[in-house]
Amino acid sequence: MPDTTRSSTINNTLRKIESLARHDDKVEVDFDETKLLLPHHEFIECSPIKQRDLMIVALSYEAGLKRSELKHLNTDQVIQYDDNTLSLSIDSVSIPLSPELGALLLTYLGTLQDTTVLFPSFDNKKQITSNRMNDSTIYRASKRILTDVLGLPNETHHFARKSFARDMYRSGMSIQDVSDAGRWKSLAMPSEYNNLQSISCEAFKKHKKNQA
Repeated sequence: MPDTTRSSTINNTLRKIESLARHDDKVEVDFDETKLLLPHHEFIECSPIKQRDLMIVALSYEAGLKRSELKHLNTDQVIQYDDNTLSLSIDSVSIPLSPELGALLLTYLGTLQDTTVLFPSFDNKKQITSNRMNDSTIYRASKRILTDVLGLPNETHHFARKSFARDMYRSGMSIQDVSDAGRWKSLAMPSEYNNLQSISCEAFKKHKKNQA
């Protein structure tokens, strides 16, 4: 039988659960997306980099994006319908976006003339490149928005994904549906995010058993 304690997935999940347990008395902060969805006249005055960064955090929240998904998004994964509403295609599943985010995302797409990468990196002259962002640049981009716009200097990109899980559950979705929507491999983490410790513990045990 393989040593499942060496599984990076299991170890990462365990570390996250332990971290949450250590901070279980921490006051939860709500994700205020309205601060990201600027009026159109303000959004177009933002630099291309800030437009990109705003879209990274807002889209990560509405679609529950993993950082690995974010890095590999292409412009053709944004689907526009006849009524100008938008959805994001992830693993052949269409995730509807709010009209407010959709309108700003369309404006942002208009700045991407020479690349099919949805969230490209910028060079030292602040010009768009055809290169993808990496974990470090995504971290810094998210940190700028979380600090400067949302006033949450202690949070990282993962805050958007965690908030997605919490707000979907609050809206009435089952924890299984939340897990499916966020493309989690088990119920462990979305259960922890919603303080469902008993479900999280059982889900983690089941996940660990399935890895054996």
